Amino acid sequence: SQGDEMMPPPSARPYLSLLLAIDPDDSSSRFSRAAAFSAEGDHASAREDLKFILDNPPPSMDEEQLRQLHEMYDRLGRQ
Repeated sequence: SQGDEMMPPPSARPYLSLLLAIDPDDSSSRFSRAAAFSAEGDHASAREDLKFILDNPPPSMDEEQLRQLHEMYDRLGRQ
């Protein structure tokens, strides 16, 4: 599906982790790493990254985006 084209490959995860070591508040990299973890089947780690974003939402994130993030977080918890 078209949405899958936006998923980072699992091989991107170490690079994203390095970016987050430099800037832990980089929500974009954190979301991408959550997607990479999820693609690998590591739903617990994906949820940790999503939880961080939910607890520290960037000012640019609107209510709809927060709602979608909560849905993803909940869905990963059921897998």
